Amino acid sequence: MLVDLVPLRSDGLKLSPTALRTLTPTRGDLTISTHHTGPTRAPGVAAAQVSAQFTPCDDPGPLVLMDARITRMHGDGFVVVGVENLGHPTLGPFKPQAWWCRLAVGDAGQPQAVASADACMA
Repeated sequence: MLVDLVPLRSDGLKLSPTALRTLTPTRGDLTISTHHTGPTRAPGVAAAQVSAQFTPCDDPGPLVLMDARITRMHGDGFVVVGVENLGHPTLGPFKPQAWWCRLAVGDAGQPQAVASADACMA
């Protein structure tokens, strides 16, 4: 889904309300997925890991949150929280992160799809 995203943390620390007001949202494609990671201690129950990936329209490098979940949702906005990797793929460091997302809407007030590059320019 096409969203405008504002990160609520920097290097794992919450940003102040003043700092948040100065940030410009980044428009891009948000995907939240569940990945089955194998068996658990309970027989027949597979473990699952939820991740969120945000691909900005103006930058091909995606941002990824592991252990992601939506914690708040109201109107056309929601907050996704999780853990981001700020370094080595397996060694970290891993820091908490939260994203405030708002659905990107078009001229008619309807949510936009990411079917074309034109959606990113709106």
